This record gives sequence, structure tokens and C-alpha cells, in this order.
Amino acid sequence: MKVRYAAREDVGAVLGVYHDLIERMQDNPYRPTWEKGVYPTQKQLLEAADAGTLFLAEGDGAVLGAFVLNHQQAAGYARIA
Repeated sequence: MKVRYAAREDVGAVLGVYHDLIERMQDNPYRPTWEKGVYPTQKQLLEAADAGTLFLAEGDGAVLGAFVLNHQQAAGYARIA
């Protein structure tokens, strides 16, 4: 597996990863509370790519995962010990 900075051209694939995860986890009690079109949005991912904070994990020619690393905490995580 290789992790690299994601470029603007990668945003479609990254959005696909998030959408696939949302669909696959929808019936799981530990699913993310993300919603397609609400979070993450294409605009948010493009901004993260432009800022150099969007990362892409690849292996065997496929996108395996993606994440934003920007040292900012979403409000919901502040409640977790």
C-alpha cells in the first residue's frame, strides 16, 4: 500500500470511497454518521486537496482509502474521552 497526497484529479475517486463506505456501513451499529452530499462534499475534498491535507491510500491499482489530516477536530469528537 502506498499513501500519498491527493490531487484535485483524485477527488472523484476519493468521493467514491466515502460513498462506498457510507453504503456498506449503513446497517452497522458503528457506522459513520456521514451522508452523501452532506459530508464529505466534493467542495470540501477539493479544498483539502488544494491545502495539501487530503491523502490517498492505494494498492494494486485501486484506491483503498482516503483521509484528511489537518489537525482540526470536528465538534462531535470533542465529546469522546
